[in-house]
Amino acid sequence: MVGFRVSRVQLHRQPPTDTARLNHIDKPLLYKQLYMPMQSDYALSTIKGVLGVLKTAFSRAKELSLIASNPTKNITLRSFTTSQPDSQPGRLKPHDLPALLAAIHKQPTSRRVFFMTQLLHATREGETSLAEWKHFSPTQLEWYLPAENTKNGTEHRLPITQHAMDLINSLPKRGTYIFSVKGIKPITTRTIERWYQSLSDDVGIKFTSHDIRKLARDSWQDMGIDWVIGEMLLNHERDGLDKRYMHTHSREQMRKALGEWGTIVNSAGV
Repeated sequence: MVGFRVSRVQLHRQPPTDTARLNHIDKPLLYKQLYMPMQSDYALSTIKGVLGVLKTAFSRAKELSLIASNPTKNITLRSFTTSQPDSQPGRLKPHDLPALLAAIHKQPTSRRVFFMTQLLHATREGETSLAEWKHFSPTQLEWYLPAENTKNGTEHRLPITQHAMDLINSLPKRGTYIFSVKGIKPITTRTIERWYQSLSDDVGIKFTSHDIRKLARDSWQDMGIDWVIGEMLLNHERDGLDKRYMHTHSREQMRKALGEWGTIVNSAGV
């Protein structure tokens, strides 16, 4: 018998799926032995996280040819419930992408590049506004976000597409910061708020910069992007299996995910 174990630091006990034959694992089994026992004790967000880590484990095992097929490939939280984890839903939905892009493309160059940089990478407004020219590698196509610029104090390396790099390079190089005031200081939070107020008026939907981040995350989910890869792109805190997942494979998957997302964004903006 080959068994598997689901574990996360937040859990105080193991779900009753500690051992099961791999060829017996399917949606009904996970519903009975994972979802139903957990839903009485844990929030949906926790169950979603456990399911995400489980899917990551099977996906990686399949890629390494350790298993013949991935039984969790098409299973999501929605397979078990129509309810969603408690969180403020984003005001922008994936179907709003064409209208959003139409409004973005009408903006002055610096604003347009700022909005597109956030949309293509789902970065926070502070992380984006503090971006320096030296943080971008045009040869390796990477954006380095130092720890002091991130919300969780963890440095972040984002793969970027050539299109994103070309957008950045379309701006004049004045001073240290890419998005700056007279090339001396980065743009302020108040300035970004005004930009988003104007953009949301053009779109006809009231939203903030954080809704851009949520839009990207929702779209990645619709695209079938691996849950852990999505969390890594957002630079969320990770533990257990998630941390062990960080290696060459994950970098390749992050680049692939943002490449596919960039293609969708570019197509929607045509």
